[in-house]
Amino acid sequence: MSLFVGRDSEVSDLEGFYSRKGAQLVVVWGRRRVGKTELCARFAGGKPAAYHLCRRVSLQEGPRLLAREFAKAARVPPPEVYGWADSIAWVAESLRVRGGKPLVILDEFPYLIEGDRAVLSEFQKAWDERLSKAELMLVLTGSSVGMMETHVLGYRSPLYGRRTGQIRVGPLPFVALQAFYPRWKPDDVVRAFSVLGGIPAYLEKFDPGRGLMANIRERILARSEFLYEEPEIMLRQELREPARYFDILECVAGGSTRMSEVSSVTGIPISNLPKYLGVLSGLGILERRFPVTERRPRARTTAYHVSDHFMRFWFAFVAPSRSLVEGGEASTVVEGIRARMDAFVGPAFEDIAREHLLRLSNVGRLPVRLARLGRWWQGEREVDLVGVDTGGREAVFFEVKWSDLGERECLSLLRRLEAVAAEVPVRAAARRFGVVARSVEGKSALRRAGFLVFDLED
Repeated sequence: MSLFVGRDSEVSDLEGFYSRKGAQLVVVWGRRRVGKTELCARFAGGKPAAYHLCRRVSLQEGPRLLAREFAKAARVPPPEVYGWADSIAWVAESLRVRGGKPLVILDEFPYLIEGDRAVLSEFQKAWDERLSKAELMLVLTGSSVGMMETHVLGYRSPLYGRRTGQIRVGPLPFVALQAFYPRWKPDDVVRAFSVLGGIPAYLEKFDPGRGLMANIRERILARSEFLYEEPEIMLRQELREPARYFDILECVAGGSTRMSEVSSVTGIPISNLPKYLGVLSGLGILERRFPVTERRPRARTTAYHVSDHFMRFWFAFVAPSRSLVEGGEASTVVEGIRARMDAFVGPAFEDIAREHLLRLSNVGRLPVRLARLGRWWQGEREVDLVGVDTGGREAVFFEVKWSDLGERECLSLLRRLEAVAAEVPVRAAARRFGVVARSVEGKSALRRAGFLVFDLED
């Protein structure tokens, strides 16, 4: 059984929908490997539930498969069904005898859409004429983010307005990783997050009884392992022109973050790039960033970053070294990774710092209730994290360093931060300054001096 952590809010939301009277149609979506099926399985435990993995089949065959599979599991004769309304209604009635609201989960619903787009209109009719009047809960899940957002959740979808709730399942937060590697030092848990991100299917591939570098060598840089070709396989499954997207990700991971730079390196006309960049952003692989003080992004200040940590690691270290790995020189690649690892961790540690500060703000343990928190830059000047409250009356400014800081070094960093922050266009009268680092000596003294100082211990 998979380790199941960090999903309390999602389970709570599903339980909330289930407890409501009347029919519930809930959409659960998110990128591949993020744990949607496991989430639904845990939620379904102890309930009268049926699970069905959809396939790319005809409009007529889909409901028959659901009925036949459920009948086989229930050891009853399969009925003759004439559409999705018949099939789901029969399954629900069969479940009802067990007591409680029937729960029907159709996993990877986009496969049905790929099999026949008419399934959307069929589901609309089934819901409107029959299922919406029953006491049941129907859950549709999907990993094809673009298809779910367009064909299931979108305004033009036949299903628009029918759903009673939706849950987008994202990567696990950093704080959940300690459960996967309980014996590792916090430093190595941070490094693991920078390599794998918060994707449960990836986190489970690492052996908690082995060290980080051994796991990279054995679970990523071995040609027969799942993670070795995972990014390439995923891109081929999700995208029609994987080679173009591959080039873009390789380019951005290599440090070319502006559209003009990406166009120059890849040879893709800049007028065509927004389409590709938008698709990668929708998949949660790429993120468009602009200074947190700007309400609307401007082309000259917009930058792109690989937000999926494993993709970033793979394009930084695995893709450029595949000839070495294929030639049996994985150990050489590991040594290169070891030498560059702490420099590579920086962006991931900044994400961890952002997560920590938002969590503190949400529970009232930060002097500012943050409405916005993000990076600011202008020319060569930048601040790692700038946060402002809803009214813009208070602001916090943070430097994030994946390093061990002495008290004097930290104080010097804070003084430089104060000088740069004077140029940040926020009108807040109250300003606080802070540092998030791997470790900080003299943390208590710096806090008594009015600074906000956090490290891995926190």
